[in-house]
Amino acid sequence: MKNSANTYNDDHEPYLAKWLAGELSDSETIEIIGKEEFLIYSKILKGVEIEQKLNKPIDASYNKILQKISEKKNRRIFNFRTLGLAASIVGVAFILIQTFFNIDFTSNNIASHYAEFGTQKEIKLLDNSEVVLNSNSKLTYKQSDWDKNREIVLEGEAYFKVSKGKTFTVNTSNGTVQVLGTQFNVISNLDYFTVVCYEGKVMVKIAGEEHILTKNSALSNSNGVVNKTAITQLKPSWLSGESSFESAQLNYVLRAIENQFNVDINYDQLDSSHLFTGFFPHNNLEVALQTVLSSFKINYKKTKSGTINLSY
Repeated sequence: MKNSANTYNDDHEPYLAKWLAGELSDSETIEIIGKEEFLIYSKILKGVEIEQKLNKPIDASYNKILQKISEKKNRRIFNFRTLGLAASIVGVAFILIQTFFNIDFTSNNIASHYAEFGTQKEIKLLDNSEVVLNSNSKLTYKQSDWDKNREIVLEGEAYFKVSKGKTFTVNTSNGTVQVLGTQFNVISNLDYFTVVCYEGKVMVKIAGEEHILTKNSALSNSNGVVNKTAITQLKPSWLSGESSFESAQLNYVLRAIENQFNVDINYDQLDSSHLFTGFFPHNNLEVALQTVLSSFKINYKKTKSGTINLSY
């Protein structure tokens, strides 16, 4: 399942205020912030207008100003009351965007994005680099000083397509990745860490050691064992609705199933030396379990609480 997401850009705030105040036309605003975001703000404005009418404020001039803004009859309104109203509407827009698009804005201007279980989320960073978050993954970064401090914190898995000439650092609990105009995938999940470079070059720091990855190479760290391998894929398979593995420990594969389908799997009694090579689909839990477990002759049973118990 693919979930297309819009990322709010605080650089658009002054243009939105000017549009709401009638100082920018629809076409001028669309050219600056994009048609998709403009349509979102237009809907928000209509909702605010309805709310204003229902509340029937004492000062009727507010309704008149709203009407002028929505009809775009007056292109230049410089009175302070109008600008104050415009700022209020922008504030309401921030709240609605945060709610509908699952973006968290704090006092430090931290943008937080989360991909729900069984979904993917597309994000555009401030330098136009693109990120796709995999299921049950989270990405945060500070917007206010992005030009000076380009750092991203990742929990889970994400695919990055960095704009040419742009650079930033991806921090995880297992290591960091420094990039410059490249395409790569990062997985950081408990004690498992993998970086795959599909284009360009990345530098990976693990336990104080630096590793350079170039196109078609991968680096993994599982339980303290670091391996560097070659790859043939052009992009991560999960972008196409399936997760693939090559000689991966079974407990990690089962953890990936948990993240994809939002289930609890009890695999404490399994042999951790099992290595799985293959894939499982994202659209059917039963098929995913059978695909992974059948080759090891492992049985599974769901309990009333929803936990999936595995046994030989």
